[in-house]
Amino acid sequence: AGKTKPSLLENYCNRNMSAGIAYTDESSGEAKGNRCEQNLYFGVLLQDAAVPQLMENHCSKNQVAGIVFTDESGGEAKGNRCEQNRKCGISLQDNAGPQLIENHCNKNQESGIVYTDESGGEAKGNRCEENQRDGIYLQDNAQPQLIENHCNRNRESGISYDDESGGEAKENRCEQNRRHGIYLQYNAGPQLMENHCNR
Repeated sequence: AGKTKPSLLENYCNRNMSAGIAYTDESSGEAKGNRCEQNLYFGVLLQDAAVPQLMENHCSKNQVAGIVFTDESGGEAKGNRCEQNRKCGISLQDNAGPQLIENHCNKNQESGIVYTDESGGEAKGNRCEENQRDGIYLQDNAQPQLIENHCNRNRESGISYDDESGGEAKENRCEQNRRHGIYLQYNAGPQLMENHCNR
């Protein structure tokens, strides 16, 4: 809380009643190599204007999501494993705008990465595969940049745009999904460039 900048390294934050790790206010610092699993809501929760670096954490088998960014939170999430969560691997809400880099958001019971409200930022080089719904799902007025992500073998679509979502999708691989490579509905209006939507 406040403007704290802790280094959280290799802790076990499992089976808590809310989140394994929670950042609020303007907190930052680094969380690396932690296990945040089987929590009642989230593995890691970021609120307010928190901007930590989250690296190589295991945020799996939580009852809602592996990592959740809300409010004006940001920072960077890189190389985390957010798998087998009850809803999604990573959830971005409100005006959150972090950088998501090379995370594994696989085998979640809904989607790999979910953008809602007016969230944005950049997702680059993530693997969102074998999820029960979409690899990456965008709704409301979310406007992120999606670059070089692998969104393959999902039960529905690789990338799905809903409502008035948009932003940019460039050089993503959306292959072997049960429904569509990239799916747009309602008033969605992203820029789609050089994506691979095969098989």
